[in-house]
Amino acid sequence: MNSLLSPRRQWRWWFVPLLCWLAMFVDGYEIFIYGATLPDIIGAAQWGVTTRSAAAVGSISLVGVLVGAFVAGTLTDILGRRKLYLLSLTLFSAAALGCAVAPNFGVFGAWRFVAGLGIGGIAPTVVAIAAEFAKPGYRSRAVGFVMTAPAVGGLAASFCALGLLEHTGFRPIYALGALPLLTLVPVALLWLPESAVFLRARGRGAEADAVTARFGLPNSAVEQADPSARSSAGSFPAGQLFENRDRWVTPGLWLMMFLIMMLVYGVTTWLPQLMVQAGFSLDAALAFFVLFSAATVVGTVLGAVVADSVGPKPVVVAGLLCSVIGYAVMALGSGVWLTIGIGIAGMGAGGAYGIIYDHIAAHYPVQIRATGLGWASGFGRFGAIIGPPYGGVFVALGGGNVAMAAWALALPGLLGAVLMSRLPRSVDSSVVIEPSVPH
Repeated sequence: MNSLLSPRRQWRWWFVPLLCWLAMFVDGYEIFIYGATLPDIIGAAQWGVTTRSAAAVGSISLVGVLVGAFVAGTLTDILGRRKLYLLSLTLFSAAALGCAVAPNFGVFGAWRFVAGLGIGGIAPTVVAIAAEFAKPGYRSRAVGFVMTAPAVGGLAASFCALGLLEHTGFRPIYALGALPLLTLVPVALLWLPESAVFLRARGRGAEADAVTARFGLPNSAVEQADPSARSSAGSFPAGQLFENRDRWVTPGLWLMMFLIMMLVYGVTTWLPQLMVQAGFSLDAALAFFVLFSAATVVGTVLGAVVADSVGPKPVVVAGLLCSVIGYAVMALGSGVWLTIGIGIAGMGAGGAYGIIYDHIAAHYPVQIRATGLGWASGFGRFGAIIGPPYGGVFVALGGGNVAMAAWALALPGLLGAVLMSRLPRSVDSSVVIEPSVPH
């Protein structure tokens, strides 16, 4: 079957990745919205929110993210990509509406936990979808494009808080997060197809053929599996992550996600405060933060383009080394060099964070792809939890000493680059292995 689309229909190659990008945009908005609205929530006299109770709700949300990543990744490989996309998107969009109308902080916190479930579940689902619907030869670009969305969504949350919080309070800002219930969810319900490779893995070949023809995708080869194949019927997807050589590769990928998220969340949490302590104004400190965020988007896009040519592994290694160089420039320079260092560090961190998902998606076969993404993402969230206090220790000890904090933030990147260099290169498998049938 011809896998090419006519010029007038080539937009279909990017339609599904665009739906994935929009979901991750909302995901980024939901992640950043709590921190952006916290000053008004703590200031709400009728709720009596303290710093301790606010931190507790933040932790509850992270627990939801962990559970969502582990569970949704596995369910996506069992129930299908489309169902988990719709479920995750509906969960955190409905939770945003729940937060907007919450009568007290306890109910608000419960809705933030629900939001965390959806936030944790959407990333492994959309990365699997984007990888499987990408234009032939453009998988890394499709996944990289999708992974630029959380940073853009986070910036949108920050700008909404800047423009609305002082005048309207926090409730309308959360209500905006519920808009996908009226927009993106209906569109996906009508037009988001199930992944062809997932359908073929489930023996639904005719449906898979229809999807590949509609979206100009290559037909996945089908091979007979021997009885020892890890894709054997009835095997629980999470258990298959440790079969054969993956018994050591899988823990390595989990540790990579841990280090990368520790690096990213450590710097994004403390960069503005570090710059203020170093003597910059608050506006200048926020400008440095915006620069870092914008650089992560640029780094993800550039990394994705290169990864389609050389593979994701070298890009992740290069991105981490780039971030280390950026922190070194920050530590040793000042003035314009400080700005350059932040930009380099952001590009490197963005390239590593966006493309590690592509590497994991390419490493695992379709039967356990989302499971591998979900469990790696879930384990990586522990790095997101540890990163802020880790960075905070060195920001506090340095008392405005940029060099001390920069070298500390460079360490996870250096360790990650060494570890990634020892892991095998990923080979994207278009082969869907079906269990052998006894004759």
